[in-house]
Amino acid sequence: MNLEKHNQRMQLLADVTYKIRQSLDLHEILQTTVTEVRQLLDADRVVMFQIHPDGAGTVVQEAVLPGWSKSINQNIVDTCFGTRFIDSYQNGRVSAISDVEKACITPCHADLLRQFEVKANLVIPIISQGQLWGLLIAHQCSAPREWQAFEVDLLKQLADQAGIALAQAKLLADLDQAHQQLRFHVENSPLAVIEWDHACRIQRWSAQAERIFGWSAAEVIGRGPDHWFIHTDDLHLFREHVLNLTGHPFPNEANPDIEQLTRNYTKAGDLIDCEWYSSALFDEESNLVSILSMAQDVSARQQAEAALQQLNRELEMRVEQRTAALQESEQRFRSLFEAAPDFIYVLNTKGVIQHVNPVVIERSGYRKSELEGHPFIHLFAPKSQVLCQQHFADLLAQGSHRQELEFVGKNGKILTVDCSFKVVKDRLGQTSILVVQRDISDRKALERIKDEFISVVSHELRTPLTSIHGSIKLLATGQLGNLSDDGQQMLDIADQNTDRLVRLVSDVLDLQRIESGQAKICKQLCDAADLMTHATDAMRSMAYHHNVTLKSTPLLTMVWANPDYMVQTLTNLLSNAIKFSQPGGTVELAAELRIEERRVKDNLSQPNRPDTRLPFSIKHTELWFQVIDQGQGIPADKLECVFERFQQVDASDAREKGGTGLGLAICRKIVEQHGGKIWAESVLGQGSCFFVALPMSCWLVEKAEVSESVVPPTLS
Repeated sequence: MNLEKHNQRMQLLADVTYKIRQSLDLHEILQTTVTEVRQLLDADRVVMFQIHPDGAGTVVQEAVLPGWSKSINQNIVDTCFGTRFIDSYQNGRVSAISDVEKACITPCHADLLRQFEVKANLVIPIISQGQLWGLLIAHQCSAPREWQAFEVDLLKQLADQAGIALAQAKLLADLDQAHQQLRFHVENSPLAVIEWDHACRIQRWSAQAERIFGWSAAEVIGRGPDHWFIHTDDLHLFREHVLNLTGHPFPNEANPDIEQLTRNYTKAGDLIDCEWYSSALFDEESNLVSILSMAQDVSARQQAEAALQQLNRELEMRVEQRTAALQESEQRFRSLFEAAPDFIYVLNTKGVIQHVNPVVIERSGYRKSELEGHPFIHLFAPKSQVLCQQHFADLLAQGSHRQELEFVGKNGKILTVDCSFKVVKDRLGQTSILVVQRDISDRKALERIKDEFISVVSHELRTPLTSIHGSIKLLATGQLGNLSDDGQQMLDIADQNTDRLVRLVSDVLDLQRIESGQAKICKQLCDAADLMTHATDAMRSMAYHHNVTLKSTPLLTMVWANPDYMVQTLTNLLSNAIKFSQPGGTVELAAELRIEERRVKDNLSQPNRPDTRLPFSIKHTELWFQVIDQGQGIPADKLECVFERFQQVDASDAREKGGTGLGLAICRKIVEQHGGKIWAESVLGQGSCFFVALPMSCWLVEKAEVSESVVPPTLS
């Protein structure tokens, strides 16, 4: 009877095992297990309890008789079920409780069992792939139950079979997932994936292959590579590198990957460039199984590479041409540098001489070692050294500068030179200063002779002219007798000409005295409003005579200037504006303050570390006088030359107006002696505006009382 019972149990176990192992679907395995076990044990409830890493668990499958509560899909947290119990079940622990009420278990565990109406239970661990997957649990809810040894043993064997089935199902699921991922990547790969069998026939044709070549998989499956697919000239290359005519793959175990570029046809007949990557798959006996090829359309890349190569060739050619041009330019510059008659220096930003041309060594008397590496200012007289230091910061900020200096040769001879400074940068971005020095000693000597001649002649002319002018004035009064009408007319002409000659001699003397430095321009604090008032008062009679309205908008601010010379400048500008205005016109004298920020480098602090000198901003303030007329205007090409001696826009018109051609030249010299600048802007047919800009020091600006200035009318 025992043997028969054993055989029945073994047969029953075999049947249940078969049912469990019949399916590889996880859900079916779990469902079959709980169903067969409940029937086998005739239990009220059988559950599959999957344990989570934190010790909690979920009832993932259940077989329960009607009338008892269901627990499927419930997450159960047993506070008494700790790591100790997990480890014990991992090691094969089996729990068989015949009566929950009498069992020696923790109260919290007993409460959990009562919650599901459990009177007796049997718990078997399920080990899958060496790890505790969960528990196979049988519940008796109707009454306590003594679990027989064969039942426990039978349940253990079924749990083992369930564990094996779960492992296989998981492996199958992982394999299926990997297959799906591989299929997804193949179908969505930017490369066309094509698989050939051992007979060189297409077995797989991916979606990207359809997109690249145009044929569908149904149209190409079973076809081999031929003229329909590969260009005739490239077909032998493809076969040689990928598919051998004998059916043996060219790739082997030592060289499994082949890369090749071929021209391929599309279904539409277009020819495209494709790059191929192929690998051969062999079985354990080294027989070819299949060849996997991946291809991508590189036509655009080939065109881009060809264009890039063409651009590189053009760039190389341009670089060669540019290099040759630079070499030629450098050679030309070197030739000019060495053959130039002027002294040429190259300085660094500290003012130290880096290079000199041969003329400097030949004519200055200094050796090359006495020049290069030494400060540039040491070549000049002390007064000129001070001027160089004062303007060096402006040179670096503005980029250029020009100045007359006194050069001292090695023999001690002092030469007057004209120095032009220019900040330049080389191809590497290094900053240097190019100085061109021209000897103007002879020219200055000639100017002194000329000035002396003009002075002597002017003085010699002034005395007789004054006498003649006085005599003619006396005759014109009629005190020495009356003249005929013709005589009176001739006398008036002589009076006008002698008056013009007296003004001419006076202007020549004034200009010569200013240029030669004989006229000392002593500056003082002046009220700009007073200067403008004096100038307009002096010109009101002339304006009335010419039927011109004279307007002035005085500006209450202080300026550092010579009041007499500045009144003379404004008077000359107003006189010209009145003379060249039409009757009924208006001449206006206005003024305003102009403030702008300039960024310069601090060359005073940390002189030994030029790289640490930071640029800073300074406020540069100027006082602008503006004389605006509504006359005929000045052509653009004449705006600069009107400030030169004896230069007039219209000589015949000037004779009619009575000008000498020296007034504006005198104005420019006076303004330059004040450190300012003068210029003109004009629109033909609308009028002109003459500007006089005088610099103002910072402390003077802070103390200046500025009133609202009227913005002068524009000339456009």
